[in-house]
Amino acid sequence: MKKVLLAVALMLAISGCETRKASFIKREVSANDMQTTIAKLKQELPKHGLVLTSVFDEGKYADLLHRPKKVVYFTNPKASTDLIKCDASLALEIPYKLVVSDNYNGKTEVIYTNPEYWSLQYNVKDKNCLSIISKLSGVMSDITSVITKK
Repeated sequence: MKKVLLAVALMLAISGCETRKASFIKREVSANDMQTTIAKLKQELPKHGLVLTSVFDEGKYADLLHRPKKVVYFTNPKASTDLIKCDASLALEIPYKLVVSDNYNGKTEVIYTNPEYWSLQYNVKDKNCLSIISKLSGVMSDITSVITKK
């Protein structure tokens, strides 16, 4: 019996234990370079009722070995206000954000936290809030699909 338990423990250690949290970090490789991906994002946001608030160039403040990264901040004022009304702690997630980064393989990636994670992170129970979060999750997925294609 000890050998079986040891074998199971060893298999878990080797394969890793994926948590539910890890599945909420979305990564998609872009068929475009960073500049084109961000330009497409800026065009796509208004189509979904989203307003660009800023683009932070993290690479500007990093050392030369650091891979370029830009954090794009955006919001939907009505949805954001409704989320904050449900639970003030959701303000920590506003404005929404995407990271556009060059990875070690020279490819541009788009990375974001799926908003559905917020319902777990902040223990959201309100049906209206859950509906907004679900819609925002779909919008983020749709936008990412568009901006990462040629």
